Amino acid sequence: MKGYEKIDIELGKTKMSIAELYEYYGVDEYNDPQDLLISRDKIILTLYKKIDETK
Repeated sequence: MKGYEKIDIELGKTKMSIAELYEYYGVDEYNDPQDLLISRDKIILTLYKKIDETK
């Protein structure tokens, strides 16, 4: 996605809650896109953080 940084998190390997992950990565849970992949052996949450255009 143009203008967004992709962050993949394997939920089985983290002890953080989803709310803590949003805060840690600075992602807006309502306005930034996100995906959830569920497979046989893992669950991956993909967060997209808007790239700061002032950098």
